[in-house]
Amino acid sequence: GRFGGGIPMEEDPVCLTAVTYFAPLRALEAAAGFQPGAWGLAIQRFASMENVYLAEGARALVITAPFLARYSASSAATIFTLAHEMGHAIQRREDPTPWDPSEPEDAQNRRSRRLEAHADALAFGLLARAGYPAGLHEQGLREIFPAAAFLDERPSATPHPSPRVRLHNALRLAKGAYPSPRLEDFDEDGRLMN
Repeated sequence: GRFGGGIPMEEDPVCLTAVTYFAPLRALEAAAGFQPGAWGLAIQRFASMENVYLAEGARALVITAPFLARYSASSAATIFTLAHEMGHAIQRREDPTPWDPSEPEDAQNRRSRRLEAHADALAFGLLARAGYPAGLHEQGLREIFPAAAFLDERPSATPHPSPRVRLHNALRLAKGAYPSPRLEDFDEDGRLMN
């Protein structure tokens, strides 16, 4: 009911927007097999990036204020992103093995790209089970990334697959070639193999 500092929720636009995210979150949570209300939402108000991430220890999806300012709860970008984070929650439920911090950064990035691509694939299935229309996965990616990003053929040097690889995977999933992709179905760039 109140945001930190005593601001009533109805007077705080960031908090009001975050509350609207609960409806799609609950639908995706159910599609993922979690109990209703298993995951909460937290706002990272003083952030410069548009981002959403899973804070597993807090059982919450953390949403930055810039993301909330840009995307409504009904946008394909929001729904896809929430589904992607629920994909990570499924991964952690099924394999709670922690990261090895002594592993070299490049090796961690390769593992992360596979996990991120797999979370996208899990999101694809969750969206269907939650009753969202076909194509929302692809539409969400297109809302998040500028069109030029899908033309960039350089391999990713970050923990995420490139937008081009993510779109390529989304189009392959939409064709039905991978009904239930597993982590091992992705290469070190996050691309669906075969």
